[in-house]
Order: sequence, then structure tokens, then C-alpha cells
Amino acid sequence: MRNRAVRMPHGAEAALAIGLSVVLVVSEVVLAQGLGLRMAASGLVTQLAGAGAIAMLRAAPVAAAVVIGAATPMYYILGTIDSWGGWLPFVVGVFLLSAERHRISALTATTVALALFALGEGVSFVPARALTVAAWLLVVWAAGEIARGRRDHLDQVELRALEAERTREQQARRRAIAEQLRTAREVQEMLVDRILLIDMRAATALDRRDPDDAFDALDAIEGASTSSLRELRAGPGAPGRAGGDDGSAGPDRAPGTRPERRPRGRPVDGDRG
Repeated sequence: MRNRAVRMPHGAEAALAIGLSVVLVVSEVVLAQGLGLRMAASGLVTQLAGAGAIAMLRAAPVAAAVVIGAATPMYYILGTIDSWGGWLPFVVGVFLLSAERHRISALTATTVALALFALGEGVSFVPARALTVAAWLLVVWAAGEIARGRRDHLDQVELRALEAERTREQQARRRAIAEQLRTAREVQEMLVDRILLIDMRAATALDRRDPDDAFDALDAIEGASTSSLRELRAGPGAPGRAGGDDGSAGPDRAPGTRPERRPRGRPVDGDRG
């Protein structure tokens, strides 16, 4: 059974975007109530924008990458709750972009996010936080590249398997054609031998003008033609089943005998000169 790279079916991005939006809204509400903080509309809007961009990954990957790359840092810059959910649109979006071979779009999302995070750190710089954010961005991008590389490898394996199967089919077809040609050559050689025998016997009878020789020639011609017909009817793959050109036994002829001569028009001894 061949390994196949998993591909998202059409319409799966929209379903994923809806599910991700529900998770983000619920997590934001629960954390706001649990921490006793006021939920900022700007933070929720940026999260929903990033989740909504997931639905556009296939139709407009570059535009979706820009929105995804901007949504995560803007959530932490504008929002009041530093929820883990702010990373979800970026992680899912960059991973899917890389897995679907949109490498430029994945790199664009990572660059936009890194630039906006750097801008936010310029206002309030915390070295440990800055390094953590940069590491997360690079890890997500690297994970997407690994997924893309695995998919490319599986596609190459499948392609090589298809080419090997096609090669085996072509070789089998060539062998079948070669066998047909060999059989056709055998039939041709058999027919040529029989025709040469018939021609030789007929020429001998015409040269000698002797009735006995003529009837002998006719017997040989009849035997050769009958043998040829029997071999053709027996199939081209089984030459030599019927009687041969030397009067050998066929299916209907006893060994060591010759076919009975037909007495039509043959002179008897009392009628000769």
C-alpha cells in the first residue's frame, strides 16, 4: 500500500476557520471572566480576523498570510488578555501554507509577524520575551517546512512507484509483441517451406511429362497443402503437429502410409502406347 501525503479537501479551510473562531471566542470569554479582566473588542477582532484568514489560504494565500502574520502580534499589542489563543491563527496558518507548498506566503506571514513584534518590543523591550517570541516564530515556520518536505518526499515515492509500474507494463507489452512476431515468423517459414515444396513438385511434373510422376507430384502437393492447413488450424504456437512435407504421419494418416491416389483420368497399363 502506497504512502500518500495528506491533503486538505476543498472546503476544509472554511470549516477549520469556523471551528478556530469558536475556540478563540470561548477561550477569550473564559479567561476574561476567570481573571476578572475586561475583554477588549480589538483583541477579539484581531483573533477573528486571523481565524477568518484561514478560510482564504487556498484562494488568496499571500493576502491570507499578511492577515495571519499581523493578527497575532496585533492581538498582544492591542488586547488586554494575553491568551495562548492568540498564537493559534498564526500556528495553523503558517503550518498549512508550508504544507500546501506556499513557501513564499508562509515566509511572508512569519516576516510580518516578526516585524510587528519587533515594533511592539521597541515600545517596551523585554529581552526574554523578545527571544521567546522570535523562537516561537521560527519553530512554527520550521515545522511547516518539515511538513512540506515530508509531503514532497511522499509525492516523489508515489511518482517513482507509478513510473516503475508503467515500465513493467511497457516491458510486458514489448514481450508480448516480440512473442507475436516470433510466432508470425515461424508461421511464415512454415508456409514458405510448403510453398517451395509445392512449386518444386509441380515444376518436376511439368518437366518430365510422365503420368506417374505427375500423380506423385499431385500427391506431394496435396500432402503439403493439407499439412499446412492443419498446422494453421492447430494454431501458430504449435507448428509441426500435422503431417510434414516428407509424408510423415498427420492426425488422420497412419505412420508409413501415403494418401490414396485419386484415379481421376489416370491411364491404366492397357491404355498405354
